[in-house]
Amino acid sequence: MASGTADSVLLLDGGMGHLLKSQDIARFAPDLPVERQFAAAALANAAAPDLIVGLHEVYIAAGCHVITSNTFGCTSWSLSRAGAAERTAELAAAGAMLARRAADAAPRPVVVADRSHAQLEEYATLAHAMAPAVDVLLCETMSSADEAAVAASAAAATGKPVWISWTLQDASDGEPRLRSGESLQAAWDRVKDIPCLQAILINCSSPGTVGAAVPCLRRLAPAGVRVGGYANGFRQTTGEWLEGRGKADINDAGDYDEVGDLLPGAYAAHAASWVRAGAGIVGGCCGVGPAHIESVSALLQREGGALEYNSCSAERRVPPP
Repeated sequence: MASGTADSVLLLDGGMGHLLKSQDIARFAPDLPVERQFAAAALANAAAPDLIVGLHEVYIAAGCHVITSNTFGCTSWSLSRAGAAERTAELAAAGAMLARRAADAAPRPVVVADRSHAQLEEYATLAHAMAPAVDVLLCETMSSADEAAVAASAAAATGKPVWISWTLQDASDGEPRLRSGESLQAAWDRVKDIPCLQAILINCSSPGTVGAAVPCLRRLAPAGVRVGGYANGFRQTTGEWLEGRGKADINDAGDYDEVGDLLPGAYAAHAASWVRAGAGIVGGCCGVGPAHIESVSALLQREGGALEYNSCSAERRVPPP
């Protein structure tokens, strides 16, 4: 493998939302339509803590080194749909603590990262609520350069390591661009001087889009900053999926099953190609589950040696690239 060799790759977990939907989380917010179940997922941090810990443990068993807290839906915008906007910080802190609980019980070192995608004015509140229980603050699904800069600055103020992950337009050819239309260069220029920045990533995008972006990230980032990505696992483009429109896709139909879900082996092949392009962090986003992560771990071990996380110390520091 190229610069992102398998023994230096950090394996992130996959999405929590789809797993939680399979566990009937709608019962925590029965009046919400299915597309607003982010709030129900957040409420589960208080209503079903053992369920959340158990799902983290499934990902740890699949081989990941980094688990992400169940906090993507912990925003006032999302929780207001369930009449619980005032519980934002409470549920975010609970989600972080549940991930910490799973990591501390793991048979090997596991790092905890948050999943943070809030309104601009909430980033500081959420970052400080989660910081005591997490090792890394992950500002993910950033759709504009300004959004990422605000989120990362708020995260850096806690003193914890910061990872930034942008989401891109659904085009695997040409120059990768944020959903705002801005270039990766413009996005990087806005965050490159933020203290504690350890990684820049791409998420909530198609596998092909992540693959096109990783070499760009590697050219932009200095040697001390990891790059990587974690894609979505459904055949239609992310834009089509987010907007609930049709089944248009830019992905290889052979990689998907009859209902349009990405096959674990196909996802692993994509992730391995990102590593060959220089990725030091890979994992999964929406629609990517434990079977995909297990397949990624197995393939990277076959191609490049055992995945290890030996430099994760008792203080739970994230190792350098």
